[in-house]
Amino acid sequence: MLLQRRLLLFWVGLLLQQVRRAVGSTGAVDVGFVAAALMAYRIGLAVLVRAARQAERFLRQHPDPRVGAPAD
Repeated sequence: MLLQRRLLLFWVGLLLQQVRRAVGSTGAVDVGFVAAALMAYRIGLAVLVRAARQAERFLRQHPDPRVGAPAD
């Protein structure tokens, strides 16, 4: 889960970069590209968060029996 959270931070950083680019640009093509990129990032983030929640739920429902077992 830690890797997914780090990946989430990476996606947020890319998103902020694109927003900065949109604010600094004046061309319609640049703004259109940034809008498309933001939509793709938003979809990617939604998929990533959904997968992380499903993984956490699976791990809660199927705990590892070796965890908490007495050591030999």
